Amino acid sequence: MRYVISLVHWFIRLYKWFAYWITKLSEGVYNRVELGAEGVYIGTRFIASKECRASDLCKQDIVNAKSVDLVEFKAMPTWRCTPHELSLELYKMDQNGATREEINTRMGDVGGIRVGMLEGNLDSGINSVSNAIELIKDIRYCKEIVEELMEDVAKIN
Repeated sequence: MRYVISLVHWFIRLYKWFAYWITKLSEGVYNRVELGAEGVYIGTRFIASKECRASDLCKQDIVNAKSVDLVEFKAMPTWRCTPHELSLELYKMDQNGATREEINTRMGDVGGIRVGMLEGNLDSGINSVSNAIELIKDIRYCKEIVEELMEDVAKIN
């Protein structure tokens, strides 16, 4: 749990001013601000960064994933994941009427997000992502990601 908290704190420090969903990484910032948004939400993009402590397998899974293949199941909270053994099992539990508590217990029994995202065991854990995953084509430094976003933001002024 400590590792998950550290990962979450890292993300919050890195992009706390991003608060809205985007569908295009560079055009999205400009378009969303023009529509009145005060920021954008791009957490999954920063998971696929070189500085992130997520495993290289997790990052490559993000780069290779297609949004149509993602599975979603209702636990606490609702999770959207790349399709691997545990996430498919949890999805089936949800579809068969398991309670959120039952799904959460099963996920917790095997380590869930820590095992999948930090340790890279994608079949025994989960890789939680956004549905804009197909827009992530590579693993870059955070500085490069932010610079790309800021190039688009410069159009606003």
